[in-house]
Amino acid sequence: MADILSGGPDPARYRRQRRWTTVAAGVVLAGTAGLVAGRSAPGGDGQPPPPSTAPSTVPAKSAVVAVGVGTSWAYALVSTCAERAVPVCSYRLRRRDLGGTGWTSTPLETDPRSTVGLPPILNVGADVVTVIPFPDRPRVYVSTDGGGTFAERDLVPGPPVDAVPESGLVEWFCPDCANRLTTLEPDTGRLRPLRVQPPLGGRPLRSFDLRGEVLWAAAADRAATVTAVSADRGRTWRTVPVPGLVIDQLYGGLIVLAGPDGGGYLLATRRAGSPEGRLAGVWRADRPGGRWRRLAARRPETLLSVLAGDRGLLVIELNGATWRLAPSGTFGRLEDAEPLRPGTLVTGPSRVLASVSPDDASRSTVLLSWDEAETWRVEKVT
Repeated sequence: MADILSGGPDPARYRRQRRWTTVAAGVVLAGTAGLVAGRSAPGGDGQPPPPSTAPSTVPAKSAVVAVGVGTSWAYALVSTCAERAVPVCSYRLRRRDLGGTGWTSTPLETDPRSTVGLPPILNVGADVVTVIPFPDRPRVYVSTDGGGTFAERDLVPGPPVDAVPESGLVEWFCPDCANRLTTLEPDTGRLRPLRVQPPLGGRPLRSFDLRGEVLWAAAADRAATVTAVSADRGRTWRTVPVPGLVIDQLYGGLIVLAGPDGGGYLLATRRAGSPEGRLAGVWRADRPGGRWRRLAARRPETLLSVLAGDRGLLVIELNGATWRLAPSGTFGRLEDAEPLRPGTLVTGPSRVLASVSPDDASRSTVLLSWDEAETWRVEKVT
């Protein structure tokens, strides 16, 4: 997730990253990755759950392709793909009570369909769950009761909206969403652009994040980097420039995250002779009306995933090392997770973290943390 680091305003690349995130993240995201702060649910003793009682006939090509976290449940979208020249995949959604143990099925299970390489999209916000298993097909599966029941909707253009609705999601997977903020209404399937777009000077939109009432957006070109922030879910905006930061369209990336105090984080990446993101700088704005301040302290060198937690910014490096940014503005490295390292981070209103480990070749497990990456619980899903 870390395609978003590639720098170009490519919706498909952002989508590949955010399906794990976005930043934030069920963010009423994106991506990317922050949500309304809440108290963590009980549970998570650090021990694996009892062996699964699922049938042993689960196909070998089943894999967890996306995770999400809501108020009371964690979710895992599982694919089952047949080996063909063009893979034929079906998807089913499983969930786990954050106060209990074990993963159970939900009613969502799609019919097999040929894929064209676009990954499915899973978004979770409170009790609203949306799944777009085939992004090239204008259909969305919606649950407003935490995955208990699902309805299927057509994705259709809708009129502009004054602000992101409480149950709405900020998206840019639709054909007209690449350079403007657009909301998805889960109940109707309508894609509605914000009436007032962030004032970014016509520069390509690179990243955005919504947390509570605060919505951040960031744009950059070869001349300048500009952010904009709204404290009322997109009704009104304030421009916040980033002096001295220029993101090369081919070799740099930009990620903005909404913080728990209404402020934000800004991360810039560079590519150094490889497609992997190298962290070039971190900025912090203490409140929606604040200015960006660059942090000069020692920082992680690479960036696989990032999330704005209640305890501080969390960064996962490409080698699996986990770092947390303290209120003092310094990074401290957390103890390495065993036996599987976390990958791209996802959270939700419960503030429980979920991840799929890059170390798990079978992609059949989900990592959960109730203490913001201090400890992890590894659970079998498929």
